[in-house]
Amino acid sequence: MKAVAEIARGANEPSITPVWSRELLSARHPPRITCTHREYEEVLHMKRAIISPNDLQERSFFFGPPEIATIRRRFIPHHLGPYTTFEIITACLWRCRTIALQMDPNEEARMMVTVNARAKFKPPIPVGCPAAVTTAGKLYGNPISCAL
Repeated sequence: MKAVAEIARGANEPSITPVWSRELLSARHPPRITCTHREYEEVLHMKRAIISPNDLQERSFFFGPPEIATIRRRFIPHHLGPYTTFEIITACLWRCRTIALQMDPNEEARMMVTVNARAKFKPPIPVGCPAAVTTAGKLYGNPISCAL
């Protein structure tokens, strides 16, 4: 998109040359499934009705270095290893959202995050999964470190 915008503004060539290395994304031959991709599963049964937009309130939360340091110090045991700020904020929001929605403890609580992975592509494409799934009860009854 950046390249298209640059050319639309009159550039002779984009600052980032398009890469067509589609072979990086080719399936194995023959294709084989090596892991479960929970992010593509359809959620068939929700025990609680989806919340109406009229019942939601929008708020902004700012997590600066002092807030992240407090969360690390108070809620994450040192022996669990280093976590990124992104992982800590995501775990906190996942747990707090699940509690706020008052989900049934046996219901699946999913956290899916879409991120720009461009910086990660320097062949090979890293292995990973953009979805985490557990039960609401495990998020309720355990510390934030469980969500991490």
